[in-house]
Amino acid sequence: MITIATEGRRPVLGVLSVNSISSQVDEKDDMRSLDVKHIVNVSNNNDSQYKNVIPFVSLTTIGKIVTYHWKDISVRYPQIKSLVFQVMPDHIHGILFVEEELSVHIGQVIGAFKFATTKSVMSQTLTGRVGTIIDRQRIADGCYRLWEKSYNDLVLYGKKQLDHMISYVKDNPRRLYIKKAVSPYFQRSNGCINGRVVTMIGNKGLLESESRLFVKCSRKMNDAEVQQAIRRFIDLGHLGAVLVSPFISPGERDVEKKALQEGIGVIKIMSKGFSEYYKPGGVLFDACAEGRLLLVSQYDYSSRKRTLTRVLCEEMNGLARIIASE
Repeated sequence: MITIATEGRRPVLGVLSVNSISSQVDEKDDMRSLDVKHIVNVSNNNDSQYKNVIPFVSLTTIGKIVTYHWKDISVRYPQIKSLVFQVMPDHIHGILFVEEELSVHIGQVIGAFKFATTKSVMSQTLTGRVGTIIDRQRIADGCYRLWEKSYNDLVLYGKKQLDHMISYVKDNPRRLYIKKAVSPYFQRSNGCINGRVVTMIGNKGLLESESRLFVKCSRKMNDAEVQQAIRRFIDLGHLGAVLVSPFISPGERDVEKKALQEGIGVIKIMSKGFSEYYKPGGVLFDACAEGRLLLVSQYDYSSRKRTLTRVLCEEMNGLARIIASE
């Protein structure tokens, strides 16, 4: 999976828009083939029922150039198959499947793509077809860049992870629509809980809930005891309790999954901080958009995966207990 952002996150690739028709559409239909009678920019859309609209990115000329050159990767390198590609206003996501060994590093393939798109955009800009006077001046000064340096890549292992990331890429316009046009809950904020400095994403109002319940399921519990604990936590959640936990053990993760499925408020303690562009994924994303989730971390962000040591688990559970008892 390849992700490349534009220089300075400039939204030059497209405009996020929505199909405002509320009629149901077959999920197999391609957005471009629909009879869309009313397209509006999301900034003018006040429909909070985000599940009844179909967000998509309307490509600019630059976005179309980028799409052309991405498709050209498979022409230049027949060993590479493009499985899915999504242009966003300020970045792109694409998943490439290398079917045979390449004679060059994948980094050279992406480098060639970035060079070709930049060269095409510069050519179009100099002829006045796209871009601005500022862009033409930057080209003349030799300092124009379409993309940020380097790129992000993630090797996908197994069909399950592949299918998950394909869904993620396709779901990007909807996620951006919810984040920008619907929900106020995706902004990062700092706070202090019992002397601990924390970073939060989500509905901070959950911290003021009258009932906040610490969730703990010991790994020593048998299946019957775990199921009994799950039913207890979920029943209390339906009565208004907000469930608080890092959700580490299998039983705790089952509680979290059930709570999110049934619309119960959750405060989740995270093992590391949040990157600049972080937003929760999967069911956590929708729960956050609807104000049912608060993510809390007392740690700085790191791109490295953290091992869940005993000390780390005790620290996270300690913060959860403090939140539940305040």
